[in-house]
Amino acid sequence: KFSTGETVTLYLYRVFCHDINYSNLFTLTDNLTATEREASKQLKTRNDIMIKPAAKGSGTVVMGKQWYSDERMRQVSDIKFYKKLHNDLINQIQQRFNVYVQYVLTSITLTKNYNVFLYNLKLNLVVSIFSPNFIKLVTLVRPKVPSNGHPTEHISEFVDLFLKPLVTKLLSHSKDTTEFLTKLRNLLNLLGNTLLVTLDLSSLYTNNANDGINASRFFLHGTRNNRNIHKETVCDLIHMILTMNNFTFNGKQFLQMHGTAMGTKMAPSFANSFLGHFESNALLNSPYKPHTWWRYILMTFP
Repeated sequence: KFSTGETVTLYLYRVFCHDINYSNLFTLTDNLTATEREASKQLKTRNDIMIKPAAKGSGTVVMGKQWYSDERMRQVSDIKFYKKLHNDLINQIQQRFNVYVQYVLTSITLTKNYNVFLYNLKLNLVVSIFSPNFIKLVTLVRPKVPSNGHPTEHISEFVDLFLKPLVTKLLSHSKDTTEFLTKLRNLLNLLGNTLLVTLDLSSLYTNNANDGINASRFFLHGTRNNRNIHKETVCDLIHMILTMNNFTFNGKQFLQMHGTAMGTKMAPSFANSFLGHFESNALLNSPYKPHTWWRYILMTFP
């Protein structure tokens, strides 16, 4: 029955609440069998393995602890990409950034917020994180150097203000999965013998350096920004970010010698700029032209 002043909506809601057993409505069901659940419990008790979430997707990676330790050490021992240091360079790097930022600020006019933003940074110990990635029955461990508290943190975010808008203008750019599926649904005039192909790139961030700077310079040329920053200034900042990625691993100091640190803010935009420049030249000079060419960072759909 209706209560005094009760609307039909409130009445139906009250009846619904009375008839529904909420304890059953929100009961979670186990998607594992009893055998799988028991195996999961046994894995948790083992001391010789590591269980970590995959770097991409929602998968879980189970690795031997000794293998994981050896693989991390193998990667930081690669002198092409990393150099062992005798002391922490973070204060020296901070001083170099302060000098260059001061030089930049004397030649341009930025708002007070940007001035404070570029200087106001509390230095922290930067520790390398190794994230597992599971691809086709092969477990890859990739180093990820966070930029939080590092002198490059705010500089990288500042650079990304210039690079990120350029990425969205690339003809191959796809914002996310939803946009990609929408494009795919609207594809027209495909022949019966059309081949659908996807491409992936290996270790893009750690192998992208000078070519990426040249690509950024190419896309920055002729563009106007409301901060009066010259393209060469942006490229100088990119070079500093790429060459000052120091971090700590197992209590030892290292410096990344090649490529981009995966944890820095500008990394995705920088990688997109490099691939955008590379693919435009490759498609221009290719004797065979694909019907369609789309890309999301390093995943390509031709």
